[in-house]
Amino acid sequence: SADPIILTANGTTDPNNLYPGFDNPWGEGLGKSIHVTETHLFASNGMSHYFSVPRLYVWDLSDLSAAPTVLTEPDWVSGSGTTGHALGYEPEQIQTYGNNLFVSSHKKNQFYVYDISDLSQAPTVISNPDAGNTNNHFGKSIQVDEDSKKLYVSAPNGTSGKFFVYDLENLQTAPIEIVSPTSTRGFGVSLNYFGNKLVVGDKDQTSPRYDSIYVYDTLNINSTPTHYLDTNTGYGNNGSE
Repeated sequence: SADPIILTANGTTDPNNLYPGFDNPWGEGLGKSIHVTETHLFASNGMSHYFSVPRLYVWDLSDLSAAPTVLTEPDWVSGSGTTGHALGYEPEQIQTYGNNLFVSSHKKNQFYVYDISDLSQAPTVISNPDAGNTNNHFGKSIQVDEDSKKLYVSAPNGTSGKFFVYDLENLQTAPIEIVSPTSTRGFGVSLNYFGNKLVVGDKDQTSPRYDSIYVYDTLNINSTPTHYLDTNTGYGNNGSE
C-alpha cells in the first residue's frame, strides 16, 4: 500500500507574540475539527489562547503537497489578553454547503460563513440569536442537512439547552428554536444528522447524572423526539468526566 501523506501546519512566526520566536508556543492542535468535501480538506488547529494563533487550514485535494490556504480568526488580536477566539475549537464545528463554509466559534457564541470560492473575503458573522442567554455556547455543534436545506446549530449552555434551525438558502431569516424537552442545560452538547434524523446529545447537569440522546424527525422538526436515556449514572454531578 502507498505511504500516507503527512499534513503539517507550519505557520509563520508572529512578531507580536507574547513569546517571541514562537508562533504557537503550546503547539498546533492540528485536526481538532476536520471536514472533507469532494474538493477540499478543512482542518482547525484548536487554538483559543491569546498568545496562540487560532487558524483554519484549507487544502485543495487535487494537490495535497501544495501549501494550504490559512484563515485566522477574524477578531483575533495578538497579545490582547483575550481568550476564547477560535475557529473550529472542537469537533463538529466545520460544515459546508455549496460554496458556503461554516466554522463555529462557540466560545464567542457565533459562527462564520466563508465563501469557499474566494477565501480572501471577510466571512459573514452569524451571532447568537438568543438575547436572554448571552453565553450559551451557541455553535457548540453544527450540522448541515442538505436534504431539507437546513443548518442545525446547538446552544447547550444557556438556562435551557436548545438548538436552532437555519434555512441554508436564507441564513438571515430568523431560525426556528427547539428547546430542551426537559428545559435543562446540556441539551445540544452534540449534534449528528443522517437520513432525515437529527440526533441531539443531552449532557445531564444534575446529580445523579442521566445522560440522554434525542432523535428528531427533520421533516417535522417540531414533533416530539424519540428519547433514549442512559440509566447508568456512573458519575456524580455537573457532567463530570
